[in-house]
Formats: sequence, C-alpha cells, structure tokens
Amino acid sequence: AGGPRGGPGRAPAVLFIHFILMLLSWGLLLPLGVVYARRGRAGYGAKDGAWFSIHKALQYTGWTLQLAGFVCAVIYVQLYGTFGHFAGPHEILGLVVVALGSLQPVNAFFRPHKPEGEPKPRIRLAWELLHKGVGYGCVGLSILVIALGLQYLILLNYDSTTFLTAVVVAVAFFLFWTGTLALSCTPLWPAKFRFAATVVGAGPPSKDGGA
Repeated sequence: AGGPRGGPGRAPAVLFIHFILMLLSWGLLLPLGVVYARRGRAGYGAKDGAWFSIHKALQYTGWTLQLAGFVCAVIYVQLYGTFGHFAGPHEILGLVVVALGSLQPVNAFFRPHKPEGEPKPRIRLAWELLHKGVGYGCVGLSILVIALGLQYLILLNYDSTTFLTAVVVAVAFFLFWTGTLALSCTPLWPAKFRFAATVVGAGPPSKDGGA
C-alpha cells in the first residue's frame, strides 16, 4: 500500500491494526523463529527436534499475522490514500518482504530430505542456502521497513500518542528477540529453550538431552 494522507489526531483503527499485526509478525515472531532455528538445534534437554516445532509454530503464526497486516495496509490506502498503492519506499520494500516471506512455507514444503547417516547432498545444501538466506534477508529488511513505517507516522502528522505507541511496541519487540538471541549465547539458554518447547507442545525433556 502507499501514498496515504494523514492529519492531526489519532490514526484510523485499520492503521493501528496494521502496525500491531506487522510488529507482532516481523517485529517479534518471525525473527524469534529464526533465532530458535539458528540456536536451538542442540536440543538443550528438550525432545528431539523441539527446535523445529518451535520454529514452525512461530513462523506459521507470524506468517498468518503478516498477511492480515498486509490486507489492513491495502484497506487503509484504499480509504485514506492519495497516491495509490505501493508508491513509496515503505510500501515497496514492505511488499518485497511480505512476498518473499509468504513464499517461505512453499520453499520449506519442497525441502530435500537428507539421507539418514549420509552427508547432505548438494541439492539440500543449495536449498538451505536459499531458505536461510531469504529468511535472514527478510528479517534484516523488515527492520528498515518498520523504521520507515514509523517515519510515516511523523510525515502524516498523526498525534504523539499514535507515534509513541508504535515506537514503544516496536522497540520492545526488537529488544525481546535480540535479547533472546543474546541469551542464546549464555548458560541461561537451555532453560528458556525447554520452556519454549513446552509451550509449543514439543514434549517433555528427553533423557539424552539432545536433538
């Protein structure tokens, strides 16, 4: 979506819903899913493959929310826009992130399986490079998209309550997932990992403690 007009006062409800959904997805859940996929493979006392259960739960939830947030953006521009859809950098880059992010489950569905007890074939290595590269790239680009979205609230002259709410939520979510990434490098990570595995129903700790 693109080219909206604003004015003094609070942002319309559909815009609030848009940035809450997008912050929940690209500002929290999807980056967390990347963190658990990257740092959770050791098992840390949880059921075998627990990291994958956590990853899927976070990614599918975030994937659904980002689509709903995208719909809200389109509705907002349709009702309040002046320059048409996808007219500015926030909208264009946001479209790229949503499009690539939406294709990740399709990419995952066609994941080549690694033969048991054998080295990864080249096609599997190529798939991992593509899947991880797109995931990391989308998370990185989403930070810029969110920052541009916050800038829009200033340019559109919405009131301080709208802007501060968006900034506080964005910063809080960013600190949460980056803090989780930092925590994954400390001795406290196994306990947090086991808790997350329990939340998504990945099963009780296994006796061997590994995945």
